Amino acid sequence: MAKVVPHTPVTAPTRGSLTNDNQLEVQWDFISDLYLSGGSPILSYSLYIDDGNGGDFKEVDGDTKSVYTLNSIVIQSGIASGATYRLKYKVKNIYGFS
Repeated sequence: MAKVVPHTPVTAPTRGSLTNDNQLEVQWDFISDLYLSGGSPILSYSLYIDDGNGGDFKEVDGDTKSVYTLNSIVIQSGIASGATYRLKYKVKNIYGFS
């Protein structure tokens, strides 16, 4: 198997149970399949969120967290009640990001 960056994740992030009016829990699946991960274990995930109005995405959590300790995050600032947020994430192996 070639050593390449991971494929784009196929499963969208989802809303977790800790969500309320001013915070949002976001969860995503671990990628353990070596084909999807580019032949190397996933080292980290980066999550992006828009402004709730369909604007540009900004990074919420960088690549400093380990796949073994993080598959969710609670966003506690900048969340407005009733807004609809778009989220996306990318994954990183030793060769780079998806």
